[in-house]
Amino acid sequence: MFRDIKIEMDTPTIHRIISYAAFDGSPEGTRREAEKYQDSGSLCFYGWIENGEVAGICGFEEHAAKVEIHLISVDEPYRGKGIGGAMVAELQNKYHKPIEAETNDDAVDFYRKRGFTATSFTHPLHGKRWACVLKELKIISIRHKHTVAWLIGAGRGWIMLDALWPDSFPIIRDALRENGIRFEDIPYLAVTHFHMDHAGAVETLKEHGLTLLLHEAQTAGPEAMNRFFIRKPDLAYRPIGASGTRIVSSADSRALLSDMGLTGGIIHTPGHSEDSVSLVLDGECAFTGDLPRSDVADGYGDASVVGRWRRLLGYGVKR
Repeated sequence: MFRDIKIEMDTPTIHRIISYAAFDGSPEGTRREAEKYQDSGSLCFYGWIENGEVAGICGFEEHAAKVEIHLISVDEPYRGKGIGGAMVAELQNKYHKPIEAETNDDAVDFYRKRGFTATSFTHPLHGKRWACVLKELKIISIRHKHTVAWLIGAGRGWIMLDALWPDSFPIIRDALRENGIRFEDIPYLAVTHFHMDHAGAVETLKEHGLTLLLHEAQTAGPEAMNRFFIRKPDLAYRPIGASGTRIVSSADSRALLSDMGLTGGIIHTPGHSEDSVSLVLDGECAFTGDLPRSDVADGYGDASVVGRWRRLLGYGVKR
């Protein structure tokens, strides 16, 4: 749980956690840092509560166009459990604004791993510092017939998830124009599964510069789809070729998404089909294609579907 703890921050535990990240971590410096938040009407001070204890703290300030993190720290027994990243995700979910932070060499990788762009500069008092910026997450839906494709971005390009039907390209093109997005702004395309209503326009999109990220669990999908639909010329389906395709593992996908400012990855979630995958944004949401919704998964009587959702929820997804 991430909540306001400003009125209860004058405790030894919270002072200790503050000391890990304050410029002056001495007892006197920590006390001054705590008083700064207590005396300010604009500075916020939230804590991450784990098992009834304060496990992490975050001092921040909301501005008109951004949220600025001034202090973020996790108590030693709780490190390595994803609490720091979870606090950043909570700020994203609460404010829906870009997030900025200033840090040093020791902590810059924490921000980089969570999709921040880090730029070095020289501070007149503190020497080398890093200005870290996390752009606002943007999600755009494109609907054709009964299927929805998604564009997901955070300031460093977009990834498109699903390619709709074979005749959907004009719908996709018009949606991009309406949102001021060019094809060259979309380096990657991923497909939740290789059925005609989700992968129909893959080849056309590849010809417009998108690289297909093919999860290693999906390698048989394009050819199987080609063999089936080549016998149906009336559907105007264009077979998916090998060029413009990059086979990736789940770990590979996390690195690629991180480069785009997104924290998450593509994971194998068979259920609707054996080649089904989901795109997960940690602490935010999951795009699951035709995997049954989590709130009705039990009704399918399929333990594997329930298991897939347990795995997805393990990434902290809320929708």
